[in-house]
Amino acid sequence: MERNPQKTRGKVYTPEKLVTQILDLAGYYGEAILDKRIMENSCGDGAFLAQIVDRYCRVADARAMTPRELRERLERHIYGIELDKDELRKCRARLDEIAASFNVRNAQWRLECNDATAARQYVGKMDFVVGNPPYVRVHNLGESASAIRRFTFAQSGMIDLYIVFYELGIEMLAPCGTLAYITPSSFFTSAAGARMRASLVERQILRKLVDLKHAQPFETATTYTTIAVLQKDGARANAIEYFEYDERQGPCFVDSLTTEEFYLGGKFYFGARDALKRLRKIIENHNVSDLDVKNGFATLCDSVYVDPDERDSRFVIPVVKASKGVWRKIIYPYGDDARPLPEDVLRQDANVYARLCANRAKLDARAAEPSAKKFWYAYGRSQGVADVAREKLAINTLIRDERDLKLVVAPPGSGVYSGLYVTSDSIPLARIADALRAKEFAEYVALLGKYKSGGFYAFSSKDVKTYLNYKLSERRVMRALSH
Repeated sequence: MERNPQKTRGKVYTPEKLVTQILDLAGYYGEAILDKRIMENSCGDGAFLAQIVDRYCRVADARAMTPRELRERLERHIYGIELDKDELRKCRARLDEIAASFNVRNAQWRLECNDATAARQYVGKMDFVVGNPPYVRVHNLGESASAIRRFTFAQSGMIDLYIVFYELGIEMLAPCGTLAYITPSSFFTSAAGARMRASLVERQILRKLVDLKHAQPFETATTYTTIAVLQKDGARANAIEYFEYDERQGPCFVDSLTTEEFYLGGKFYFGARDALKRLRKIIENHNVSDLDVKNGFATLCDSVYVDPDERDSRFVIPVVKASKGVWRKIIYPYGDDARPLPEDVLRQDANVYARLCANRAKLDARAAEPSAKKFWYAYGRSQGVADVAREKLAINTLIRDERDLKLVVAPPGSGVYSGLYVTSDSIPLARIADALRAKEFAEYVALLGKYKSGGFYAFSSKDVKTYLNYKLSERRVMRALSH
C-alpha cells in the first residue's frame, strides 16, 4: 500500500495569499531583489518560486531589461530544490510559463532534484531562503532518519523535519541574509524545539514572528502554524516584531518584544508585552500550596463502565464528566482502599458482573497499565481512584474564554472522568473555583498557545497547578490579606 505522501514527504501546498505575505515580510520586493539570490529548498510545484519569478520579472520589466539579460539574471539568482521529480517538473513548467509572458524562453532554471539536507553546495550563498518546509515526524523518515540526527537542531525530542530545515536554511544564508518560513508553531514549547529555541536566542537572529493562532490556511493539513523571519549575522537585535494573523487582513502588528519577554523557562510565548509580563510572574512563581491537580478516571473503555443498566448497585458510583460538567453513573470495581475488588466480590451483583463479562474481550484488548492487567475488570489506568473518598473540583480542559469553564464540586464517594480535578486540605474549593473563573486564568491559558479546533485552547494538570500555586499560595494570600 502506498505510503501517505503528506506523512512521508510532508507535502502541504501553500496558498498564494500566504506566499505573498511571507515574501513581503521577508523584504523580497523592489529593485534590490535584482541582485539577490533566493532559494526555496523544498519547492514542491513552485508555490513560492512562481511568485518570486513573477516579482523579479516585473521589476526587471519596469527597468526595460532585455529578455536575454532577464533570462541570465533569472538563471543566476533563483534556486529551488525538490526531492519529488514529478513536483519539480510541474514547478519548471510553471516558471517557464511565467517567464514566457515576459518574452523569456528556454531558461536553464537552477532547479535541483535532491534531498535538501544533503545539498551542501549552497552553504553561505543565499540572500533569501523562503518556503514551507516539509512536516515529517522522525519515525516517518525511514532510512534518512539517522542522517537527520547530524543536525544540531535534531538532537532533542521527537524531531520533525521542519525543525531541521530551519538549521539548513540558516546555513544556506549569506551574511545578513534573510530566512522566512511558514511552519508548525510547535517549536515554541516542544522538547524537539529546545535546541532551536536556544540557538535563536543566543544568536539573536529572530526578527519577526507571525502567530497564525487558530487560523487553518492549509486545506490538506490540520496544524497550527507560524511565520518566522530570521536574519543571519546582522546587527544583533534583542527585540522582535510580533504579529497575530487575521484571516482578512493578514499579519497585524501587536508589539515589539524583547527576548526576556517572550523566552520564559526555555520556551517561547507570544502576546502583548503586558500580558507576557503577567505570564512571567505565573511561570516564575516559587510559592507553593498543598493543592493537587490530577487527571480523572481513565477506564480506556467508557462505553462499558459509564451509565450501566444497573444504576443502584454498591459497585456503581456517581461520576462527573468534566468535559461537559454533567453527572453520570459509573461501575466502580474498587474497595475503600482504592484497590480492585476480588472477582468473587463483584459476582455478588449479577447484573454488574454480567456486563463486565459480556465485554471481557474489549477490556482485555485495552492498552492497560501492568497493574490493571492483573484485574481484567479494573480501569485501564489507576489515576483518580485514590481520591474518590475526597471532595474535589472537576474541571474541563478545553476553553475559548472564561465563560467556557465548567466547574463542578464532586463530593466524597464520587469520581471524575474526561477532565481534571483539584483537591486541597487547606484551600476551600470555592476559593479555587473563583480563581479559575477569573479572566486572568483564561488569558493565561491562551498565552500557553495550545490551540485546538473551533477556537479552543487546551491546558494540562501542570498548567492549572502552576496558575493556582501563583494565585493561591499561602504566602501570596497572606500578603494580600495584610494589605
